[in-house]
Amino acid sequence: MSAIFISHSSKDAEISQALARRLAEQGHPSVFLDMDPEKGIVAGQSWEQTLYRSRIVGKFDIARDRLPAPEVLALKPGAEVMAVKNDEDRRWVNGSRGQVVSLSPDGVVVRFYETGQKHPVGRVVWEKYRQVWNASEQRVESEVVGSYEQIPLIPGWALTIHKAQGLTLEDVRVDLGSGTFTSGQLYVALSRATSLDGLSFQRPLRVDDIKTDPQLVEFLDWLKQPESEHDPD
Repeated sequence: MSAIFISHSSKDAEISQALARRLAEQGHPSVFLDMDPEKGIVAGQSWEQTLYRSRIVGKFDIARDRLPAPEVLALKPGAEVMAVKNDEDRRWVNGSRGQVVSLSPDGVVVRFYETGQKHPVGRVVWEKYRQVWNASEQRVESEVVGSYEQIPLIPGWALTIHKAQGLTLEDVRVDLGSGTFTSGQLYVALSRATSLDGLSFQRPLRVDDIKTDPQLVEFLDWLKQPESEHDPD
């Protein structure tokens, strides 16, 4: 099957089909054109995604939506990603964002935005423990009962507000959907941006998006009172 990614315009269909047939006859079943010389896919690299499947050894009973990394991680050059585990060599940390540069069967190379450096990211292991009593030593010890192995990355095209805590971002598009659901959530989202020019919203802010902690409001009101009115208890 021939596949050409040149135009999204339906009026070019006949030309595209004719070109596809001609390229297929010459042994080129697919063609990908990337017009971004700085961030695009390097010439000769495959644009098709690669699937990295996790490995579970022993007992690792965790719901799929709570696994430390995707059960099946689909990546391709140019994909936006975020690290979900600190690197032992401190080249990146949990929450570091970057872009996939290249892929191999054993891992990927990622250019991390914070440093601008490229680093290979391979599989890592998360272990699950249980506490057991060592009668001879008269102490509690940890015993590995299972492990989960996967490349410590997740797709990073969008982040939850919770996951974005601690990050500093130059370009932030905030999508609050049906609204915030806890106090301070909006502040965390807005304070990720380094400037107002880099901050935009999927929809206009609403008054009910601003939620405060009742206990904090009460405390601030108490501070505003004259000292003579403060309850010593």
